[in-house]
Amino acid sequence: SGFSVQSVEPHGYVQTTCPNYLLTLLLRGTKAAVQAGEIGQELVDSFDQEARRRVANATFYGAILFLSLTARKADE
Repeated sequence: SGFSVQSVEPHGYVQTTCPNYLLTLLLRGTKAAVQAGEIGQELVDSFDQEARRRVANATFYGAILFLSLTARKADE
């Protein structure tokens, strides 16, 4: 496409005590998997229940890795 990568940087994001953001990612991801026919609704419900149980027990740990990529358009 005419771009060259200048840098790739990882950024970790962790939630433990207030996992609202990661819970929404879990729910959106599992709903998308249902719509794609990859898993059933029972599994979605189980993931949600287990995540909320862990929040209530103060044992929830959620982490996600983001990557930042910087690229430049090659001179023409």
